[in-house]
Amino acid sequence: MESQQNHDAGFLYYYSSAFGFEQTRSPQLRESALKGAARVEELFNPKTQLVAAWAVNGDDSIIDTMMNLQLLWWATEQTGDPKWKELGLKHALRTADWFIRPDGSVIQSVHYNPGDGRQTIELRGGTQSGCAAEQ
Repeated sequence: MESQQNHDAGFLYYYSSAFGFEQTRSPQLRESALKGAARVEELFNPKTQLVAAWAVNGDDSIIDTMMNLQLLWWATEQTGDPKWKELGLKHALRTADWFIRPDGSVIQSVHYNPGDGRQTIELRGGTQSGCAAEQ
């Protein structure tokens, strides 16, 4: 089931499987939470440095994807593998760059060029510093 979730995997599996594991030490709950983290990793686009909202290789991200960070950092704590924390940090930094307007207000969603030539980048209201198109 975890592999079929969209960006909601982070908060769905953190508050159920990860918390459940912390309370019960059930290996099945730990495995479920780690599968949820793996799903978030699948949604991460290394070119845009964002977790896509709806599908692998997607071209949209929403502010809600920040809810994945706690699951990613929990996965690093559980496994000792820093890749989860690093992925979360990359996503957080890109989100801060693209989703926060100069006046401090937040953009709900960003439609971007995932780097495969399907479209051109569009940012409405954010900055373009650090955009994948400029790198």
